[in-house]
Amino acid sequence: MTLSTHALSPRLQIFGLPGWKLGLSVGATWLAEEYHRLLHGPVDPAWCGQPFALERVRSFAAVYRDPEIAFLCVARLWLRMRRGYAGDGRQKQAALNEARQVLAPLLELLGMFALRVDLEEQTIIAENRPFQLDEAARQAGAAIVAHLAERLPNAQVYLNKYALIHNLLGAGRSSGKLGLLPTITVLVEDEAACYRVLHLIHSSYTATDGGVADSLYTPERNGYRALNVWATAGSPGARARINFSIAPAGQHEINEWGLAARLMRGHT
Repeated sequence: MTLSTHALSPRLQIFGLPGWKLGLSVGATWLAEEYHRLLHGPVDPAWCGQPFALERVRSFAAVYRDPEIAFLCVARLWLRMRRGYAGDGRQKQAALNEARQVLAPLLELLGMFALRVDLEEQTIIAENRPFQLDEAARQAGAAIVAHLAERLPNAQVYLNKYALIHNLLGAGRSSGKLGLLPTITVLVEDEAACYRVLHLIHSSYTATDGGVADSLYTPERNGYRALNVWATAGSPGARARINFSIAPAGQHEINEWGLAARLMRGHT
């Protein structure tokens, strides 16, 4: 992830270029000054919380001050995470703590779901916690994609690489392997079509009690809008829980990249 390829505006792009300090525009200068003030300014003497809590507060303040300052925060934290995870001992542990307490909540606030799950997977790898896609879930997911693609010829249906990670034994971080709970993404033309897909899923697979989260008409603060549905499928001896994400095709980029996608499109 580099600012030069993922920037949202000319004033942000310049920070991804070599020798950027020599070519700051007025807007980029303001951005740099605000970034330094918010992230590296003096600490209130009355502050008595943890250092990572202070960094999280400052990062959140950056989001509300100017989203592009928040993207600079993400770039900085992501680079530190990559360097820390490649280290060992105290360096790696500090990076793990910062990722959990600062970077992950910041990505959640910004709606950058794609990076959020990528971070989770990299964190599991850094902690040497093995994970795999459950065989039953893999088979069920592939069969469901084929079934839905046949029933919904005008939809985009695929197993999302951003699978949900869960503990196979459900006994905490110290227990065995982790599994990847497949997410099947279904993209259709509009909201009405989303509800038709919901009906198809409930008539084809076993619905999970309380397993529908509907934000199509009540978007989350970061712009996410979708129907999230949980159901079980597969043969009687190999049942698997599957997560479905159903959304209008035009909403998908925002659901994956949150505020970044909205600003690139000129949303407010």
